[in-house]
Amino acid sequence: MERLFINFKVEKGKLVFKGKGIKPVPRMPIEMKDVVMDPDGLEIWERKKKPLYLMYRGVERLADKEIRNVFKENSVRYDLTLISPGFIGQEYVKTHGHFHPSSGKGRYYSEVYEVLSGHGMILLQHRKMRDFIVYYVEKGDSVFIPGEYGHVTVNSGKRHLLLANIVIDGFKSEYGPVKRKRGFAYYALDGDIFIPNPRYKEYPTIAMTYGERTRIDKAFLEMPKIYKDLLLGK
Repeated sequence: MERLFINFKVEKGKLVFKGKGIKPVPRMPIEMKDVVMDPDGLEIWERKKKPLYLMYRGVERLADKEIRNVFKENSVRYDLTLISPGFIGQEYVKTHGHFHPSSGKGRYYSEVYEVLSGHGMILLQHRKMRDFIVYYVEKGDSVFIPGEYGHVTVNSGKRHLLLANIVIDGFKSEYGPVKRKRGFAYYALDGDIFIPNPRYKEYPTIAMTYGERTRIDKAFLEMPKIYKDLLLGK
């Protein structure tokens, strides 16, 4: 597999890079207790001391100097996330979920994802609960995350789900709103069943759709200034 002219592959639950690599940040079971439907479902993961997913941040640092400079000049970062298959009780393995902070008056940072392998769902929840969107995604699909939405990625497949994302470097994701509610308004269960989270008072209608076909690293390198404005929420 290749992105930004960097070669890597999924091997034994982690990414193996050709040459110099990136050390991942693991999301361990104890860090997910406040956002899953059934915390007891994490026990099997805790016994194995196995992370639910791995985050490889700033992968553009492995690219050639010319590519590194484009990312640096625009304050943009390229990350990879590798999510394990399986379940937390009846719930699919998922990411923690977060919202993005303000990028200026009336704006919030945005983000773009691309699926490199596997298939799953990307859940978007409006910060004012106006809607809830489920994107069904597979290899080659991309999803734009508007700044007004929080997001969670769900691995509903039987293999590892590998995603790339492009985001403005330096801001801190907001995890607090998700923790306080023990996750999003709906939990995604085996069989693609969505169960309401009882800690919410209102439940938007679920809108289901599909990702688009865009290779995000090429799109960014072809029009970095436009992409930067997009990620700033302009």
